[in-house]
Amino acid sequence: MYSVVKVFYCLFGYIFGVGLKKYPCQEKNNSSSYYGEGNLGVGQIMASYSRNEIFWGEVDRKIHLAHHLYNLFGSTILAVPAMQRQLEGMAQCLSDTNKLMQNMRLPELCSDCGNTSPTGGCCSKTMDEESDGILFLINFLAGFQITVHDNDNRECTFLGPEGCGLPYKPMFCLNYLCRRISDNTPKYLLDELAKSTGCLLQEQYSMELMILDALHEHRCLL
Repeated sequence: MYSVVKVFYCLFGYIFGVGLKKYPCQEKNNSSSYYGEGNLGVGQIMASYSRNEIFWGEVDRKIHLAHHLYNLFGSTILAVPAMQRQLEGMAQCLSDTNKLMQNMRLPELCSDCGNTSPTGGCCSKTMDEESDGILFLINFLAGFQITVHDNDNRECTFLGPEGCGLPYKPMFCLNYLCRRISDNTPKYLLDELAKSTGCLLQEQYSMELMILDALHEHRCLL
C-alpha cells in the first residue's frame, strides 16, 4: 500500500517525466547501521537517482539516498519554519503508539511470527518495499539510526529480536493487524491503537510534504 505522496509522485512523474537531478553525495558506510548524524567524512562522489529509486528502488539504495539527502540538506530542512513543532507533534504520536504496541506485546509477537514462519510471516521480505527514501529521511531527521538485519531474504530487513527496528514505519505496517492479534485483543485497545496510528500517519504525511517542498525549493527534486 503506497502513501498518497508515492501515488501522486508516480502519476506526476509518468505524465511530465519528472526525475531527480544529479547532486553530490557520499559513499555508503560499510556498517549495517545508517546514522542521521551529519557528515560522516567519507569521500565525495557524484550520483544520479531516478524517482523510481527514491520510492521503489532496492531498500539499501533508498537508505543510501536518504542518508545522502540528510548529509546535504538535513540542516536546511530542519531550519524550515514550523519543522521543530512538526517533529515534536510526530514524536508524541510515535510515543503514544509505541506504548500501546508494547502493552499489546506486538514487538514480541511480530518477532516470534517472523522467526517461526517459513515465509517470514506478516513481516516477510516483501515488506521492505513498503518503505521509501523519504520515510528513511524522516527517521534520520528525527535523530534515529536505521539498522538492517540479515534475515536470509525471509523476514523484513528491519525485523529484529525485539520487533521492528524502524521507528517511523510505512502505512501498511501501522494499519495491519493479523487475526492472531486482533482476535485476542480487547476492542478498546484496538480502538486506541487505530486512533494513535491514525494520528501518527497524519503527522508523517505532513512531514513528507514539508520535506518534499524543501527539496524542490533547493532543486534536489525537480
